[in-house]
Amino acid sequence: MSDFGLEVPSISSDPPYHTAFRRMLLPFFSPGRIKQLEPFVEQLADRLID
Repeated sequence: MSDFGLEVPSISSDPPYHTAFRRMLLPFFSPGRIKQLEPFVEQLADRLID
């Protein structure tokens, strides 16, 4: 919860509140996983530009 009474995603909060969420999400953003996504992202970008 922020000072303004708005709910923020847990990953956006400071430790220790975000630690469990960060640990859960980190594997999806590992260098190997990002490398696997490169062809898809490049194709999507090319389609959007065209």
